[in-house]
Amino acid sequence: MMMMTMMLMKIDSARMAYKSIAVHSTILFFSIADLANIDPMYQYSLTWFFNLFVMSIEKADQAAEVEPRLVNLREHFTYSLYCNICRSLFEKDKLLFSFLLAVNILKFAGDVRDDEWRFLLTGGVGLDNPHENPAPDWLPAPSWDEICRVSDLDRFATVRPTFRTQHAGWKVVYDSAEPHHARFPGDYQKTLNSFEKMIMVCRAVVVLFISHLPRRMAYKSTLAACTGANPIQDSRADIQSSPW
Repeated sequence: MMMMTMMLMKIDSARMAYKSIAVHSTILFFSIADLANIDPMYQYSLTWFFNLFVMSIEKADQAAEVEPRLVNLREHFTYSLYCNICRSLFEKDKLLFSFLLAVNILKFAGDVRDDEWRFLLTGGVGLDNPHENPAPDWLPAPSWDEICRVSDLDRFATVRPTFRTQHAGWKVVYDSAEPHHARFPGDYQKTLNSFEKMIMVCRAVVVLFISHLPRRMAYKSTLAACTGANPIQDSRADIQSSPW
């Protein structure tokens, strides 16, 4: 009886060691399940998903230790799923899928906060703004309103108070043809991550829609960070062949 109990404990310990890849796979599955909201044609069975995962178990690089094996499996399966899903998507939806998949992964990792995600999608609540625009000659009122609203988020609390002394640096971002490549003023270049910089570009300073930004904006700190694979640069999203 004691031997059986010890054996069950060992089995349970071995099983729990793979919990992280189970959680990661769950995030991936519900990410592709959400594609049906974009087009009802985008529907994928659990059986197909399971078979693809089994293929990754067989083809991902082996490792003597569990942790390196989990890293290899995670990277292989994420990129394999990404390539296979992209083959079934219309061209116009590939960038959106890349972005949503990456955001879901980063949200679980804690790199994207729910309040920041909601602000990127919807902006702040449109109430009267009691704060005077410090640079009315170049900064439109809607942009200043969004800057004041984004300052309600913890990570952006200092944006509005310091804007008056740093507005020359923000003007560089505003005037840039590629604001996502421009250097942010003060410490924001270092303290804000890529997603938070996207908020400043899309919602606050420049007020652009994500669809107007180049692909690199959506890929940076997304697929490369999540899978270790190189981001897709070509506008046609060349995923016709897979290394597996």
